[in-house]
Amino acid sequence: MALTAGPDPDPDPDPDPSVRTSTVRKLDFVLLPFLSLLFLVNSLDRSNIGNAETAHFTRDAGLQPEDLNAAVAWFFVFFVALQPVGAAAGRKFGMSRWVPSVMTLWGVCTLLHIWVRRRWQLIMLRVILGVLEAGFYPTAVSYLSLFYTRFEFGRRLGLFYGSYGVAGALGGVIAFFVFSRFPPSEDPIDDRITPSDQRTLRPWQILFLVEGCLTIIIAIMGFFWLPRSAGTAWFLSEEEQA
Repeated sequence: MALTAGPDPDPDPDPDPSVRTSTVRKLDFVLLPFLSLLFLVNSLDRSNIGNAETAHFTRDAGLQPEDLNAAVAWFFVFFVALQPVGAAAGRKFGMSRWVPSVMTLWGVCTLLHIWVRRRWQLIMLRVILGVLEAGFYPTAVSYLSLFYTRFEFGRRLGLFYGSYGVAGALGGVIAFFVFSRFPPSEDPIDDRITPSDQRTLRPWQILFLVEGCLTIIIAIMGFFWLPRSAGTAWFLSEEEQA
């Protein structure tokens, strides 16, 4: 029995049903959940700026609401425009190395939001984030198709995409716990961060810290978790890899 790489793989004419069943079960419990976790984190880092704003991100950083709108707009300009480039890079360098690498970088980018104090800094970080996240979804889908037959792939793709919806809820839950533990100040008078209180993190800074560190940790795990192909999958037996 063989796992055929390609966009539309088919099972061998006479596969051993028990081996195939065992292989798919391992893929469903080891590979698919981790890929879904990557997509979830991807969605979290894309949308966390909205949760940060509910804790007075722009007010504390000395920005205006229109600065935030401009940064979000520029993010999507690059995120959409560079989708083909990101997908091509993912194919060239391989999902198992490309995605953890760019994911580490966008985790660092998320952390750098903690020190935003100027409009250009915010826009630059969101542009870089858009560049790094571009192509993640098509690359991940292409990678997933290497491990499943066309008859198995559709349901798994639906489960993978479902993590996008989970990310929206989870982002709100994380923000709720962070802001409950570190409630934002409601005093609008002169609440901009000054050099004298640089060592005190605001709630939105803690949110970026938590989600940025989470992204980097998961990205590092990806270097060891994601196999290059079915033939190198650490969680499959030799018979299942064949």
